[in-house]
Amino acid sequence: MRRGLHVSVLCLGCLLLSADGSSHPRPQQTALRADSLRALWAEFQETLPPFTFTIEKDEVVTSDTDPRQKLRRIEVKFYSQEIDGRKWGHPSVIFMPADPHVYQAPERRGKVVVVGQRSIDGLATGSWRGSFLGNYGEPIAARTGYPTMVVPVPGEYDDKPAYEISIGFLNDRVAKSGQAIDHNYFRLAVPYLRALDVFAAVLGERNIRAVVGGSFG
Repeated sequence: MRRGLHVSVLCLGCLLLSADGSSHPRPQQTALRADSLRALWAEFQETLPPFTFTIEKDEVVTSDTDPRQKLRRIEVKFYSQEIDGRKWGHPSVIFMPADPHVYQAPERRGKVVVVGQRSIDGLATGSWRGSFLGNYGEPIAARTGYPTMVVPVPGEYDDKPAYEISIGFLNDRVAKSGQAIDHNYFRLAVPYLRALDVFAAVLGERNIRAVVGGSFG
């Protein structure tokens, strides 16, 4: 999709350029060009599992940041990619104004925030999650009116729920293949891009623009 290509060039370019080459092998340098990134992403999309997501909980809550406001709190789970037969799962939480007129206003329509949540002690969705929801997800949505998602990155495997995926194996993978799509930073960008697909479906918007924050590496 046009939206995905535009965002992928920005995100993947920034992520790949941030590699220092010491602990993370460098991908092929041609992948840093915008036209190469578009082609790379188009080719990579063919390897992705069919895009689906499930809404596990959907409720209206009172904002902790501003008790005068009501927020819609949605728990969703989606899969961003599959490597060696194992899917990267992302149980995520979206906060958005309960009144759709707020985020459908012309100045906000199609604009979202995605916050990447890292783990503590290897737990992808353990006690550390509350800090991300309370310090970022809920207050950003309440103060700005932008739908905001907190998504665990890199995520978790279905057979090890709540435990963060270890991405160390990608170092060996990219060293052997020399392909940019096997690089840590490329793979860590994919959950953010798929999160935008979730937003497109939840909001019913074709064009999504995002502010992305969190730890990438």
